[in-house]
Amino acid sequence: MTLRQARRIADITQREMADAIGVSTARYSQIEANPERTTIQQAKTIVERIHASYPEISFDDIFFDSISNLTREALPTAEQARQKKIPPSKRAGKEMR
Repeated sequence: MTLRQARRIADITQREMADAIGVSTARYSQIEANPERTTIQQAKTIVERIHASYPEISFDDIFFDSISNLTREALPTAEQARQKKIPPSKRAGKEMR
C-alpha cells in the first residue's frame, strides 16, 4: 500500500497531513511520491494520524511497502543484471546481498 492510498483510505487530505507534520502541501506531495525522503519524526506523525482514522494500518504497511516497491522498481532483476553484467550486490531480488 502506498502512502497516498493509506491517506485516502483514512479520509485525510494532503493539506491536513501537511499541517500535521509542519510542511507545505507541495512538500507533503513530494513525501508521498518519495516516502524514503521523510524524517523519522514526520513518518511517525504520518502513521499516527492515519492510524487514528484507520487503525488496521501500520508503519510497515505504509513505509516499508512503499520503499520496497520503489527499490524493486529501481534495481534491475537478476536476469537483467546478468545481461548487463551487473554485480550481485546491485541486483534486485533473491540474489541481493
